[in-house]
Amino acid sequence: MDAAQTTLETMTTFALAAADGKLFAGRAGGLYRSPDAGASWEYASAQLGEEGTIATTSLVARGRDVFAGINGGVLRSSDGGGTWFTAALSNPPPLVVAMALSPAYEDDGALLAASAEDGIFASTDRGGTWRGWNFGLIDLNVNALAWATPALAFAGTESGIFRSRNGGRAWRALPFPMDLAPVISLQLSPDFETDQTLYAGSEAHGLLVTRDGGENWEAVSLPVEGEAVNAMANTAQGLALALDEYLLLGRDGDGGASWETLRHFPGQAGLALLAQGDHLHLALSGGEVLTLDL
Repeated sequence: MDAAQTTLETMTTFALAAADGKLFAGRAGGLYRSPDAGASWEYASAQLGEEGTIATTSLVARGRDVFAGINGGVLRSSDGGGTWFTAALSNPPPLVVAMALSPAYEDDGALLAASAEDGIFASTDRGGTWRGWNFGLIDLNVNALAWATPALAFAGTESGIFRSRNGGRAWRALPFPMDLAPVISLQLSPDFETDQTLYAGSEAHGLLVTRDGGENWEAVSLPVEGEAVNAMANTAQGLALALDEYLLLGRDGDGGASWETLRHFPGQAGLALLAQGDHLHLALSGGEVLTLDL
């Protein structure tokens, strides 16, 4: 399995996204883009401030629309990252750590933003304006989001997992084992509407899965134990996991029972994953972005 590697200085890369033929990386030093699938990088948001002044902690994209979570707001672009605008959230400024687009984003223009201490914010005008949607969300420390249908969304928090059945307007805690929290990553099965499968990555207890939409959970046996599952991505070959020191791939059709170790990176953590066709991009805590051919 071949891999190409580029390094974005030494600053941590938190998030990856792709739009309009470009690859975007959210980093401690700002938002960067690559026109050549990660071979080279350039600072993407110069109009918003000098390089190194705006830490970018989350990214989502659809079509030519790109959204980047920062401290206190969301950067948005509707032209594939050519120009950027800032949409402020609330005061004091929350740190946006995860975002999710509605499955019907092209029609409803809706997206959710999760913050480290202030819960969930929602926009229904393609990121122009935002408001808090925290009814029933008793844990405002939100680490991850997954949006399954226009009505059904999930939030991973410091204490467990919450579910919304009305597009994020109200939330209810699921029966997730609290001793296995916090939940730091979520990934829907590509066939969620039929198999009701959702994966939850924990900080210290590996990977858990529900096959009934969140009512019952079980541990997934992995070849390495006790590592944080920092990020997940669905690939054409199966589910990819970015752990503290390993990149794993669970092959399709085996229910996650058979896992292959794709990479071992001692002393670093895999923090973000992005699947593009037969390619998988992996961001490491040391600043490297690996591109693997699956």
